Amino acid sequence: MKEYSKALTHLEIALTITQDVLPHDHPDLAYYHYEIGNVYFSMKDYSKALSHFENAVRIKRKFLPSNHLSIADIYFNIGQTFFNLNEYTNAISYHEKVLKIRQKILGADHCSLVNQYNTMAKIYEEMKDYSKALSFYEKAVETEKKSTPSNDILLYKLYKTISKLYEKMGDSSNAFVYQKKASDIRNEMTNIDKEMIDMEENFMHDLLLLFNIFSREKKKRTVSDNKKVYLEQLSDAERQLQIDKRNPDVSPARLIVHYSEISSAHYQMGNFSEALSYCATAIEMKLKARPCNLSSLAQSYSWASCIFNQMADYSQAYLFRQKAIETTKENLVSSPTDSAMIQYYQMMVNWYMYTGEYLKAFEFLEKMLPIKQKIHPPDHSTWNYFYQCAGYVYSELGEYSDALAFYTKVLKAEQKEYHSNHPELIQTYVCIGSVYDSMNDYTQALLFYKKALAIEQSTFSPGHEDIGTSYSNVGRVYDHMGEYSLALIYLQAAVDVLEKTLPPFHHSLATSYDDIGKLYYNMEEYSKALVYCKKALEIRENTGVPYHPTIAWFCNNIGMIYEKMRDYRKAFSFYQRAFDIAQERLPISHSDRKLYQDNHRNIKKHLYY
Repeated sequence: MKEYSKALTHLEIALTITQDVLPHDHPDLAYYHYEIGNVYFSMKDYSKALSHFENAVRIKRKFLPSNHLSIADIYFNIGQTFFNLNEYTNAISYHEKVLKIRQKILGADHCSLVNQYNTMAKIYEEMKDYSKALSFYEKAVETEKKSTPSNDILLYKLYKTISKLYEKMGDSSNAFVYQKKASDIRNEMTNIDKEMIDMEENFMHDLLLLFNIFSREKKKRTVSDNKKVYLEQLSDAERQLQIDKRNPDVSPARLIVHYSEISSAHYQMGNFSEALSYCATAIEMKLKARPCNLSSLAQSYSWASCIFNQMADYSQAYLFRQKAIETTKENLVSSPTDSAMIQYYQMMVNWYMYTGEYLKAFEFLEKMLPIKQKIHPPDHSTWNYFYQCAGYVYSELGEYSDALAFYTKVLKAEQKEYHSNHPELIQTYVCIGSVYDSMNDYTQALLFYKKALAIEQSTFSPGHEDIGTSYSNVGRVYDHMGEYSLALIYLQAAVDVLEKTLPPFHHSLATSYDDIGKLYYNMEEYSKALVYCKKALEIRENTGVPYHPTIAWFCNNIGMIYEKMRDYRKAFSFYQRAFDIAQERLPISHSDRKLYQDNHRNIKKHLYY
């Protein structure tokens, strides 16, 4: 029963999230209702099982023909549920629908009809309509005999059942005939089959043997279109690499391209060790090349940093970012072109966004802008990334209107290029949702976060990291709206997904832990809140950036928890740290800096009075 409860909890969470994100009659909802109905059926809570089965079939009818086999499967379960509720007329009604569909689609003699005939016979037997019961048992026998050997175990069971039915009817002669048929089959069985039969016949009650739980409809999730593309790219690049390696005249530059392509494909599929290995080979070849292409080498260092970051090896990520910057500087000295200058400025923007020094990132964006305007037309593809960076920096500086303006530019460009459900839109929707969340416009925040989640659910497998992150985003907004029960569903689902897909010290887990910690704080469950918020801080402290504004945020949250627990000295310690970081990294006008300052000042009242 405990396992059923666990299964039920997970399925109901999934149903709630799916109902929240998808239209009320989306096919995915039918799957969850069907599976929840099966769990309730196994728990013998037949009323609830019936409710979910009926919801499943109602949705299925909207997008499938009325004689579809999957609808027949649900009708079968509804019939069995009515049977267990002792509503035999309703049970027969649904089983007749099942029989009609299966006979039409599969043919009158299909082997799967044996189960259906047997099930209907049992119901008629319970109704004491023995003649109809006998008729269906005999149909089951005739159908089974056409598709199985004469010593079939199911035939043995059917003969035994018919024998017992004749006994109920007072027909000892026919009862003996069928008992003899059963005995003859038993004599031809192997010892293993005989032992299995003996075990089953010792059971004290009928377990509805022919209700086959393994024939449940399975929800099939295909590999995402993107992943198929990456697999194709990987296969092509590996094949071409092997061809070119056998060519003594091939240029190193061509091999480097192959290694880089293979690294990228592995990264996109989550194979980070393989991605790093091929990236390292590309870097090694670039270092040996004469003359060395410093611009290209810097890009490879940046790529290695991204891979290490995804592997949560933040010290190496930090190191390779520094290498990328040093190489870009060297390239600028040797080749002071506009393109080299843009590359250097972009590298510095990325670096300061990584370290949380957003004012410095803003300075380099301003330096880059006139050069980009000089050499890149307005529709150049690199503008989107510039706008994304500008939006992110403005958002982190608390300038939300400006952030929204830049993100809107990105969205308009992407909507022109991609269809409405394309994965490229996901990140922009998330960014816009984040800005609206910071502006306390929770309706708009929820709208954009759910747009991102809907695309992810239609593109990625259920346990994908991005889906976990979106669960966290949506849950955070519900927390801000005071809808704590719904927030907890999303945030717990986020933690479940991310813990399975990410390394234990990945920064995305830190954010998810902090979100659920803040929720427990708002629910006044301070001990639970403290556990999660400390986990978040521990992870963030391992990123190699001790004065990152996110650490200030986490410290402030822990300070708030300790303040509620009346441990004022610990609260003061964390508030102090949060305020120190804010003074170092955030502008005076930033709302977070003011919050930390107020908390730091107010807690002193408890220490000195």
